[in-house]
Amino acid sequence: MADEVQPDADSLARKWWSDADDLSLLTQVNNDLPFKHAKSTAKAWDSVAAKLLQAPSFARNGLDGKKASSRFFHLLRVHRKFQETSKYMSGVAQGETGKIVLLDELLQLYEKHTEQRKAERATATAEGKRKGSKSITHPQTSDASWSPPVGRTRRFN
Repeated sequence: MADEVQPDADSLARKWWSDADDLSLLTQVNNDLPFKHAKSTAKAWDSVAAKLLQAPSFARNGLDGKKASSRFFHLLRVHRKFQETSKYMSGVAQGETGKIVLLDELLQLYEKHTEQRKAERATATAEGKRKGSKSITHPQTSDASWSPPVGRTRRFN
């Protein structure tokens, strides 16, 4: 048992997120809104992580975009559960911290963005189906009864 290595304070600081670190992350996400980037979401999260690492009040080391996004979505999941339980607690005073206010705002923005993306995908899918329902015609004779060959075809030049 004497061979066991006790974790030092520095290694514990790397494992656990403090409330101040969470608040810094949420503030930076609120400024950048990386989840709204359509194509380069990973780069947007990497940018958030780089900005946080430059902040003197941010105490974590080795943060990257994946860890930042993972922590953000974890906070959103926990906050959703908190909202579900708190809506049944009528008459109970609950403190509104800066973290809760930011999470309320970010959750609303994230859900709105998610709904917009679903609507865009649905219209794109419907548009694709509409375009795909046209009859296939022979490329050279415009014969509507022609059907393309099934399987692999050889093309000779």
